[in-house]
This record gives sequence, C-alpha cells and structure tokens, in this order.
Amino acid sequence: MIEQFAEHLAVKGLSERSMKSYLRYYRHFDNGLKDQDLNQSYINSFLLKYSCNTSRAFLKHLFEFLKITDLKIPKLTGRKPQQKRRSLTKQDVKVLRQWLYTNKGFRYLILFDLNYYCALRRGEVMAIKIKDFYLKEWAEDPTKSCKLLIHGKGNKERFVPVYPKIMHNVIKYVQDQKKVAEDRLFAFNYTIWHTAFKDAVKNTMDYNFTLHDLRRSRATQWINDGIDISRVKTRLGHSDISTTQVYVNLDEKKEFDKWAEE
Repeated sequence: MIEQFAEHLAVKGLSERSMKSYLRYYRHFDNGLKDQDLNQSYINSFLLKYSCNTSRAFLKHLFEFLKITDLKIPKLTGRKPQQKRRSLTKQDVKVLRQWLYTNKGFRYLILFDLNYYCALRRGEVMAIKIKDFYLKEWAEDPTKSCKLLIHGKGNKERFVPVYPKIMHNVIKYVQDQKKVAEDRLFAFNYTIWHTAFKDAVKNTMDYNFTLHDLRRSRATQWINDGIDISRVKTRLGHSDISTTQVYVNLDEKKEFDKWAEE
C-alpha cells in the first residue's frame, strides 16, 4: 500500500522532500491502525500527536488516495502567538562570515554568502549544481553579477544574481575541488551546514539565529532599504505576497519616526 501511495504522490509532482515527509507520516499513521479502527476518533488522535501543517497535508493526500469522504480533517481555529524573530544586522553578518571562514573553512564562507545574499532556502542552496551558474555569460564580464538558476519549492524555478566577489570565490572553490557541470556545488547534506552554522551562532551571537533567519533577514534588509514588497516577493520565490509579509521585520523605530512627522 505504501508503494501505491508513493506513486500517487509522485504523479502530483511533489518535491522529493515533501514525499519523504508524507511517507514518514504514512508509517506513523499505519502503525497506529494495528490496534485501532480507522474512524474520526483515530484521525483526531493522530492530529493531536502530530500537530503540524505537514501532518495535515499528509492526511489530505491520504484521504484523496483512499477516496475517504466520510472522515474530516478538523480545521485549526484560534491563532498561535506570533513570536517575532530578530533579524541579523550588518555587523552580525560580518561576524558570522569571519567566524565560519576562520573556524570551518572556505566552503562555509561561500555557503553563508549564497544563503544570505541570494536569500535562498536551505534546501535551495544545498541543491545548486555547477551547471546552474551561467558561467559562459558571466565570463564575458566578470565585474557583473552571475545569473544563477534556483530550483525552488514546488519545483518552481527562478533566477538570482550572485555578486562578483562571491562568484570569484565560487570559481576558486570549483577549481580547487575539480568539479564538473553535473556536480553539486556542496556535495554534503544539509545537517553538516546546519551544525556549522549553529556552532558559529553559539560562539559569536547572543541570540539563537537559525539558517532560515538568513533568508528572512535579507528580505527585511531589502524592505528597510525601500525595495517594494512585491519585488521582494519575486526575489524570494513566494507565490503569495502574504507569505512575504510574514517574513519581514520592518524597522519599527524608523516607521514610528516617519509617522510622528506626518
């Protein structure tokens, strides 16, 4: 049955990451049915145990696969308290870059720069292949940014510019590692990058920044620099501008001062 469910998901064109998550929840769901019947009570109990958006999305796909119409996925009501995340300052970025380069090595400096300056998701930066850089086009004028193709969430593609200074580091790294077009730029898994970044944060910051804060902080910087939110939406690869609005932390003091002057 799990193989048939996997085929059902694959036909939908879901990302590999989403499929792995749904199949993991399928196993949890299926194991619980050894002692219980599939009824509304079981669905409710499952959601109490696995209370996240991914588990609810899994159930939606499962109901469709099994053609279940007599059971419901209870809607979430009420609002969770919004915890405001701090954004990295330019000084924070400088400190983290230096620590990573000194203590972890050259490749982590490049990882940080691509993750932050291009505002990429962690999965996007780890998936970059050498062929995704438009190197021939960039070689005509290396003083300009290089076009980079990003394979985003939900198999959506977009282009981001990579600043010349970062590109020169990328080229040096590619040559040192003797990589070819089909190779991934970073041939290791996300956990290694996550661990290195958390070490940098632990040793230099007074706040528990996450990798996702790199992308969100960059978006916030763009907004505070006066870039229209619709342009920021495009840069981040968001489908809905409401998602972008949740990302950013406006400079509240600057906004207050402007309001007070009106």
